[in-house]
Amino acid sequence: MPLRAQLFDVQAEREQQPQVSGVIVDARGLNFSPSVAMRLFNRAGAQVYTTPEMDTQLDTDTISALGTALYAFTIEEAKSLVHRVGLSPMVVRALGMKGGDLVLSNAQSTALLNRNEKDHFLNRFSVVVVWDGPK
Repeated sequence: MPLRAQLFDVQAEREQQPQVSGVIVDARGLNFSPSVAMRLFNRAGAQVYTTPEMDTQLDTDTISALGTALYAFTIEEAKSLVHRVGLSPMVVRALGMKGGDLVLSNAQSTALLNRNEKDHFLNRFSVVVVWDGPK
């Protein structure tokens, strides 16, 4: 195979690899408590995760088995959960709470959804939330 074709194959393979494999949400300092069906919203109140496509497919068995997120106490611990967030997770900071759910900035929400359109990590529940732990 000519070198040019080999380089094209390598480039095409790289483009198919997800750039973002999951998301780590830093919710420390927000008095957050884990739940089986945690969701993310933007500041305007629009639901970012679970995605509308996921909501139509979710059932109690799936939620009971997987939960919508795993939970950790540090960013390092969250990154070590590669079976859930993979090797290249995006890290975002939650700004606040909406009931028992978390709120992200509009900019972070947009970036998260744009990246998910390409890499589909939210559809695989590739989410870990870092929280302060029980008080």
